Amino acid sequence: MEKRGCLPDPDQLSMVTGIILIAYAVSQYLVVPVNTIGLQLPGLYIPIDFQFKNLVSITVAILAAAGMDWIISSHPEKQAGGGMQHWLLPALSAWVIGIPLYSIPAGIAWWGVFIFGGLLMLVVITSEFITVDPNDNRSTLAGIGLSALSLVLFLILATSIRASGVRLYIMATAIGLGSVLVCLRVFYLRSGYQWRYAWSIGISLLMVQIATGFHYLPLSSVQFGLLLVGLLYGLLAISESILQGHFARRDLIEPGIVILLTAIMALLLG
Repeated sequence: MEKRGCLPDPDQLSMVTGIILIAYAVSQYLVVPVNTIGLQLPGLYIPIDFQFKNLVSITVAILAAAGMDWIISSHPEKQAGGGMQHWLLPALSAWVIGIPLYSIPAGIAWWGVFIFGGLLMLVVITSEFITVDPNDNRSTLAGIGLSALSLVLFLILATSIRASGVRLYIMATAIGLGSVLVCLRVFYLRSGYQWRYAWSIGISLLMVQIATGFHYLPLSSVQFGLLLVGLLYGLLAISESILQGHFARRDLIEPGIVILLTAIMALLLG
């Protein structure tokens, strides 16, 4: 008989999601002066703008990770000392939500992103809770959903960071951090619950280099995001085949098709 596990406590779920959304809503009305910190390197001066919204985004991401750990602590199948893998996507989700919220002026579009962000957080947290128990008959579906959601989050991140018009070093940092979080979670789900730190960092560094090249091309924010997410999917699929020890030329077909489709979509949207 198939085993059907439990769902997260509604009170805990609503509390964590509510705190994240309230933090973003309140911070919209707080005006804090921008502080510029100068970083002097040999022959190069880099002005770093420290904004209040960056502090809020970092704090909210930490709160999301802590909230996820609090929620799964009530799961009857949770293993002692385990759970870090469940922090990654909630933290990434909370961080990514803030980028478009700070870029869009108050209005219908802002509220649309706000509501979508809240629903996204609910889905991510619920899916992570289900995957705590591998014997849950919904665990496989939840894992597939988390893999797909991780790429959607990266698409939102890349599109929003491009649309915000930030400097290159900020864009590169955001793409690198987003890539490594997505890779770590996807590899963990698909590689028999093993951490693939070296592969995740390697793919992240490659994505930063590609994104840096795209930064200087006349690409719209949607084109930028589509091209990067297609490449990230391709790199993940190829890496997974190599790690499983059965890589062949046929394994290039699926990632090649996805990269081609995203490139065609980017071209049409241009």
